[in-house]
Amino acid sequence: MIKKLHEFLIPDHYRNDDEELRKATLLVNAILLSTLFGIFYFFNTIYFEMHHIMYNMIFAVCAFSTILFLFKNGLSRIIAANIFTGVALFSSIINVLFSQGLFSWSFDWFTLAPILAILFTNKKQGYYWFALTLIIAVILGGLSMAGIIYPNDVKAQYLPLMTFNAGIGLIAILFLITVVLDNAYSRSLEKLSQKNLQIESEKLKAEQERKRAEESEQAKQQFIANMSHEIRTPINALMGFTNLLLEKKPTEEQRKYLEIIGKSADSLRVIINEILDLTKIEAGKMILEQVQFEPKEVTELVINTLSDKATAKGLELKLEYDPLTSKFLIGDPTKLIQILTNLVDNAIKFTEKGSIVLRVIKQGNKIAFSVSDTGIGLSKEQLNVIFEPFRQAEMGTTRKYGGTGLGLYISKQLVELQKGILKVDSEPGKGSTFSFALEYKDSNEKVKVKTPYKVSNTIIKELTGLKILLVEDNEFNRLLAAETLQLKIPEVQIDIVTNGKEALEKFTDHDVIIMDIQMPVMDGYETTEKIRKGFSAPYNQVPIIALTASIIQGDINRCLAAGMNGFVPKPFNTNELLFALYYAKNKRSIELQKKEEEEVVSTVHNKTTDLSFLKESCENDEERVRTYVNIYLRSCPKILEASEKALKEEDHVALKNNIHNFKVQIKYMGMVEAGNIADKMESICNEKATTKELTELYSVFKKHCGISISELTNYMAGNN
Repeated sequence: MIKKLHEFLIPDHYRNDDEELRKATLLVNAILLSTLFGIFYFFNTIYFEMHHIMYNMIFAVCAFSTILFLFKNGLSRIIAANIFTGVALFSSIINVLFSQGLFSWSFDWFTLAPILAILFTNKKQGYYWFALTLIIAVILGGLSMAGIIYPNDVKAQYLPLMTFNAGIGLIAILFLITVVLDNAYSRSLEKLSQKNLQIESEKLKAEQERKRAEESEQAKQQFIANMSHEIRTPINALMGFTNLLLEKKPTEEQRKYLEIIGKSADSLRVIINEILDLTKIEAGKMILEQVQFEPKEVTELVINTLSDKATAKGLELKLEYDPLTSKFLIGDPTKLIQILTNLVDNAIKFTEKGSIVLRVIKQGNKIAFSVSDTGIGLSKEQLNVIFEPFRQAEMGTTRKYGGTGLGLYISKQLVELQKGILKVDSEPGKGSTFSFALEYKDSNEKVKVKTPYKVSNTIIKELTGLKILLVEDNEFNRLLAAETLQLKIPEVQIDIVTNGKEALEKFTDHDVIIMDIQMPVMDGYETTEKIRKGFSAPYNQVPIIALTASIIQGDINRCLAAGMNGFVPKPFNTNELLFALYYAKNKRSIELQKKEEEEVVSTVHNKTTDLSFLKESCENDEERVRTYVNIYLRSCPKILEASEKALKEEDHVALKNNIHNFKVQIKYMGMVEAGNIADKMESICNEKATTKELTELYSVFKKHCGISISELTNYMAGNN
C-alpha cells in the first residue's frame, strides 16, 4: 500500500535519479507521518478541550495535505521541503504559546525543525533554519521566564497524560530519524563499496589492457625483426646476383632487364627500411648512438653516393663545407647520413635542371645543415602537409616520382629526436631549401684503442690445408669458429664434436685441436690429459689450443698444466686465433695476452650491446652477423630461465655452468658490463658465495640481458 502511495505522490521525473528518488520518498514519508500525528493530536485536543491547539492541528493537517498535492503536481522538492519545515515550525510555536511556554511538551517538537530542514533540503538551508529556530527559542524562553506566556489553555489534570502522549510521539520521531540516518549511512557505505569495486575492476581492466598492449608490442617487434630478416635476405640475394650477372658482360637487352630488376629491388629495400624506421619511431625505440665521427667524411659520403644519380639527370651536386667545423664530433653519424641522404635524394628527384647544394656551417655549439635545389618548389598549401606521413606534395607526385611519402616524415622525426627542428623554405617554380641544426660534442683528440693482430700471407700459407678438430658444445661458438676458419684458411678441414668424449672417439691425424674448457660429459681439462697420457706418439703431441670464456689467471695456468699449447679467450679475435694456430702448428707453446698498441680512431658507445667485434670477426658479412644475433636472441631467455631456477634451488654449480656457457655470446654481442658481471659471478661461485650475493649480481645481469634483447631486436628489424 505504501509503495502504491509513493508511486501516486512522487512525480515520475524523480525516478531517473536514485538519490533524488530517495530524498523525495523521505520527504513524502515525513509529511504523511506529520499528517497522521496532526490527526492524532486533533482528537487529543478535543478530548482535552484545548481549543487553540485543536485549530492549530486543523491548520497543520490542511497545510501538509496541500504541500503533498502541490508536490505531486510539480512543486520543487526543495521548495516543498522548506514550506513543510516552516509549517512544522509555526505549528510548534503555536503549541508552545498555548501550553506552558518554555516548559511545554511541544517545545521539544519545536527544536526538531532544523533537523527536518537538513534532512529534506541541504546543509546550507538547514543552517538558516537552525539560526531562525534558535532566535525564536530565545524569544520564547524570555517570554516564559518573564511570565508573559502561561498555560491558560490547559487543564492541570490533563498535563501528565498530554506530556506522556507528546513524549511517545517524540520518541517515535527520534527513532525514525535515527533509522533514516542509519539507512543513509548504510547506503553511503554500499555506494562507497560499489565505487571501490568499480575502481578495482577498472584498475584490473587497465592492467590487463596494459599487459595486452605490451604483449602486442613485443609480438609486433618480433614480427618486424623476423619480417625484416626474411624480406631482406631475398632482396640482398636478388641485388647481389643481379650485380654478378651485370659483371658477366650481358647483352644490351639483358643489361636493360637486369638494371630494371636491380632498381626495383633497391626501391623495395628503401620502402622496407622506411616502414621499419616508422615503426621504431612510433614505438619510441629508435636509439641514438654516441660515436666519434668526421662530419666532412659523412657529408662527402652522401655526395659521392648520390653523385651518379644527379649526373644521370644532368644536375650539378655540390658540397659547401665550413672549414671552421670541428674535425671530429660525437653523435650519431648513421642517423645524420640517413637524414641528409633523404633530403639530397628528394632534391634530385624533384629537380629537372640546375643544381643541388649541401651546405655545412658551424653555428656556435651547433652544426647547421641545409639542402637547396632549383626544383619544382612547393606552394603554401603543400608546405602544410609536406611532413605528414604517407603524404606527398600532391596526388600525382607518387605516380610521377614514386615513393611512399615517408621520407620527410622520418627525417623530421630523426631531427627532432636529436633536439633539432627540420624547416623548409620554398616557392613554386623557384626550388626548395630544407635546413636543420644539431648540437654535437667536439672530439678533437683520437681515442686510444688496441690494434688488431696483423696476419701476413706467410702465416696464411703456413696454415693452408690445416686439419682441425673443433671441440665445442655451444652452437653459436661452433658456427662462428667453423665459418671464420673456413673463410680465412684455404683448403682447411674441420671436424666438429660437442664434448670431450666425442673428441677422443673422433681424434685421428688432426694437425691441431681447438678445445673448449667447460663442456658436458667430459670437459677440456680431462680430455687434454687423456690425449697426453692415453695416446701413443706422435698423436699425444698434437697441439691443443684452449678456447674459452674464462680469463681467470688460475684457469689459464690450469690449461697449460693440463698440456695445452695455447690459450685464446672468447670472444676471439680472428687474427688472434690464426696466430695461435700458427704458433701451435710450429710446436711453440704460448699464452696469448692482450697488449697495449697503436692509436686508432675508435667509437664511443653508450648502448648495452656493441656488434663491432662480431662484425669484425664476420668480416662485415651482414648475414653471418644476423645469424649469430638470432642465435643469441633464441638462447638468452632459456639461459636466464635456467639460471633463475639454479638460483632458486641454490645450485651454484649449475649457475656457474650456465653463466660460463653463455659468457661467450655475451662478449661477442659487445656487452662489456654484463660480461664483467658474468666473470664475477663465475669467480665467486668458486668461492662458495652466498645466494644473496649471487642474486644481487644476477638481477643486474638480467637487466643488461633484457636491454640487449630490445637493442638486438631493433638491430634485426633494420637499425644497422
